[in-house]
Amino acid sequence: MVRPTIMKIALVIALTMAAGSAYASSTITTVTGLGASSFTPSNNVQIGVASSDSMYSANSKHLNGDRIIAFVSTDSKLYYSSGATVGSTVAAPSASNSNSNLSATSGWNSM
Repeated sequence: MVRPTIMKIALVIALTMAAGSAYASSTITTVTGLGASSFTPSNNVQIGVASSDSMYSANSKHLNGDRIIAFVSTDSKLYYSSGATVGSTVAAPSASNSNSNLSATSGWNSM
């Protein structure tokens, strides 16, 4: 239940970035301003978001786990990939319309 909520928040962040004048990717690990309020991920959780003028994507990983959860703008599914190094963070994804570009980790499966 928590993962879909995190992904919805990441989607809002990605869309907020897309509405701005600059398109880029960023990693959220601390308090981040969102309009008039703010968002803070759970302890040891990292969220990466990226957007361009035509697509967006986001990924999330807990520092003590090996699974990355992610989504892209062209698909309503959530994807996961296991095998990331425990204790490591993952880079923000590239703005993408393909789940194969969500991070350097391969083997994406639909949830």
